[in-house]
Amino acid sequence: MPIGLAIGVVPLCGGMVSGFMIPASAWFIALDLLLAYLPRAWLGVRIGGSGVTIP
Repeated sequence: MPIGLAIGVVPLCGGMVSGFMIPASAWFIALDLLLAYLPRAWLGVRIGGSGVTIP
């Protein structure tokens, strides 16, 4: 589970930082964080918690 959270949280933090550094509208930043990084964090938890090994 911690590995899965790390897989998801690292890109999420990078996306939040780039959302503040790169000028864009608020709706685009929110959409980007909700539809790109949060599902990836969820997937990282699912992969990390399932015991599946990725070669």
